[in-house]
Amino acid sequence: MSFDWYVHPISFSVQSVRNALTSNFSVLVNMPEWIAQTNMDPQSVGKVKEEMTLLNQWICRNHQRLFINQYERPSAEYIEHARD
Repeated sequence: MSFDWYVHPISFSVQSVRNALTSNFSVLVNMPEWIAQTNMDPQSVGKVKEEMTLLNQWICRNHQRLFINQYERPSAEYIEHARD
């Protein structure tokens, strides 16, 4: 099994990781379930687990640069648009 789709997060800028997490956070959340439903061999499952662990450790080390402490108040225009 090839993991060509995965590039170690250190090669990304913080902004690109922030954008990826914002748009693809469900990948991190759903990965254990997806792995459980595959027919991957134990070695491949171990590799995915290892890489996900490294990614989570990197996120923890860089959390202050990736996540904001306070949410911004949305504008009235944004709220109105979101309701539609």
